[in-house]
Amino acid sequence: MTKPWRLTFSLLTVVALWAWGGEASAQIFRMQRTHHLWGRFAPGSWKLARVVNQTLDANGQLVQNTTSETRTTLKEVTAQAVTLHVEAALEVFGKRFATTPQDLVEDYDGGASKTVPQDLGSQRVIIGGRNLTCRLQRAETVVAGVRKVIETWFSDDVAPFVLKRHTVATDAAGNRLQETTVEVVALNVPRPVLQETKQTAELRVVSVHPKGRSVSQVWIAPDVPGGVVADSSEEFNEADQLVRRTKFELVDYTAK
Repeated sequence: MTKPWRLTFSLLTVVALWAWGGEASAQIFRMQRTHHLWGRFAPGSWKLARVVNQTLDANGQLVQNTTSETRTTLKEVTAQAVTLHVEAALEVFGKRFATTPQDLVEDYDGGASKTVPQDLGSQRVIIGGRNLTCRLQRAETVVAGVRKVIETWFSDDVAPFVLKRHTVATDAAGNRLQETTVEVVALNVPRPVLQETKQTAELRVVSVHPKGRSVSQVWIAPDVPGGVVADSSEEFNEADQLVRRTKFELVDYTAK
């Protein structure tokens, strides 16, 4: 059985790796705590989220419906990373299962600081008719035989700072394992968040791999711990049949 905290964080992995930016130093942008979706808050900040996951069969019929609730609390903040305390419960067919709380350490830059990125100069990104100037950087890592090439479009003065990220992962033989594009498609989007309306950034996340693809819409509010206030995702198999729908919603939060 999938652990609920794993289920929740799998939805946000791409966003977490995306959501950092920083100031230029010799034209190389480095993550700053104040630009991280958790790092900008003080310890004790928390959010409660609900994830509904629907699994479909080959005929498009619902075969499993699971709901998880995850409370994530900011436990510690350092110059390099945050520590998140995660408590979760999973409900399957009306039965509720609790899991052992987990502490997760999340680097602000997703480990990118271990590699010196290559600056590719100034680039233009158009979002909602706005022509924005960015710096394009390229980084390459090899871990356990998997090579990742990451291209990132940064803005040092337009939140959410990282406006696009494209990642390609290949194995030792050069076979493509996964290609993911995360990009901001709209800025200053009004969206209801609990009892108020917040200005959010809307992202589109497309991930393609040999067994299928997934497409997500994500909304981020910078004044909410963890940033993400809503996420709607669909997964398709290699025959392009819809096999899973996932919906993330914010239940409550406290920002310190």
